[in-house]
Amino acid sequence: MTTAVKPIIKLPPRSNRSNSISVKPVEISIYFEDQENKLSDVDIQNLLQDFGPVHVAEKVYSFYNGYVFANHVIFKLSLNDSQQPEGPLLEIRNLPQSIDHHQLFELCRPFGSLHICKVIKEEGNIKKRALVQYFRKQDSDSSQLNLNNKAIEGSTIQHV
Repeated sequence: MTTAVKPIIKLPPRSNRSNSISVKPVEISIYFEDQENKLSDVDIQNLLQDFGPVHVAEKVYSFYNGYVFANHVIFKLSLNDSQQPEGPLLEIRNLPQSIDHHQLFELCRPFGSLHICKVIKEEGNIKKRALVQYFRKQDSDSSQLNLNNKAIEGSTIQHV
């Protein structure tokens, strides 16, 4: 059985910014599966409307892979045909309430390509949590080493 995979975004290479941490290059293509043609272009455009052109592919993948649309279709994305995450699923605790997915991505991305990067919204909690997973275990280890007990907006985050 053949799986239909359609490219949705082609991006220029990420511009190099001077940074104290070496940033690994992002993927330049992202693909999605919609074998039964249940997703319209409008559904996808509405989901992705907040993304700028430079970081789109990797952010879209880490934020929305597995997203469930109102019609119960699951948004299945891939950056490479066979790339699987090797890093463990990490929980980041004690994040400030003001942090969003984009800020979390910018905090975690310098350590490597992200498979999952999602803020967990919980009612009634003063601090937020997040789930992060890197494609490479060494990137995950580096993230834990550098981000654990880091102060962000008056909160000392815990990376477990």
